[in-house]
Amino acid sequence: MTSDRLFIELVHRLGHYADAMVLFALLKEQADIREFESTKPKIARRQLAGSVTEVGVRRSLERLQRRGLISVRTHANTRTHVAVARDAVLRLLRTPVGSMLPGSAALHFPFLEAWDADIAAARAASATEAPESVPDPTLDSGATAMRPDHPSPPTPINQT
Repeated sequence: MTSDRLFIELVHRLGHYADAMVLFALLKEQADIREFESTKPKIARRQLAGSVTEVGVRRSLERLQRRGLISVRTHANTRTHVAVARDAVLRLLRTPVGSMLPGSAALHFPFLEAWDADIAAARAASATEAPESVPDPTLDSGATAMRPDHPSPPTPINQT
């Protein structure tokens, strides 16, 4: 099993994207082995990169706890302690889902080729459109410095 496969399986079985993201983040932090300590804002910002709000994290934790997948201890004005019930998550992952659900099988169709071509074109365009000089915050406003991969122009010698 790979981490991306685990996430897809969690999304299908939980039926809620944010819940799957929160549970995945907790498993990644090994909360199934030892209690994970953090705050809801830190979980939202650090583990989930702002993809789920603090309120969304709180609601997901509540739903996951109601399903018996996690246990949560919250200390007033401090950290939230979360433990994942490994056996409950494994039981959830054993429940069957349809084989035609997205991500359940390695399918190939024309849109995927178009998407690959679009990504390749975007990478090629960004590689060829790199500016010759970039703003240098240490210089006066509007001044530029040469890119490190390009040779610097010769420095003029003051002749007075």
